Amino acid sequence: MSIKCSNCGNKIPEGNAFCTECGSPAPKSEAVEKKPISENVFHNEVKNNTKPLHWVAYFFLLLLFAIPVVGLIASIAMSASSKNDNTANLGKAVFIWKIIILLILLIAFIVLLVTLRKAGLTLGYIGQTFNDAFAFLKK
Repeated sequence: MSIKCSNCGNKIPEGNAFCTECGSPAPKSEAVEKKPISENVFHNEVKNNTKPLHWVAYFFLLLLFAIPVVGLIASIAMSASSKNDNTANLGKAVFIWKIIILLILLIAFIVLLVTLRKAGLTLGYIGQTFNDAFAFLKK
């Protein structure tokens, strides 16, 4: 069954929402069924475990993470056992950043000690221990 376009008079095939001649919307008919949003393929259900963090909780978590050892332990615990996905993701992100920063600091410290050693200087006991540990680097 086709519908007549109210604008140009062209016949609109069943199921079309617009006229193929002029592009105006097809008149509504009872034959066209609208599906409720819950049946829509693209509808995503919101999970209960993705509630956003309140800004106060976020602020205090960042303060907790700022404490060196406690923050590392807290970030591991939060990423493993949090029921809220946002809190778990924050814990994982903080843990990854702490590891990256520790590696950068370790590399910078080693570069500093190698540079001082080549200049004939040491950092006391730390420098001596470093010289003993990396004696194979002597030229």
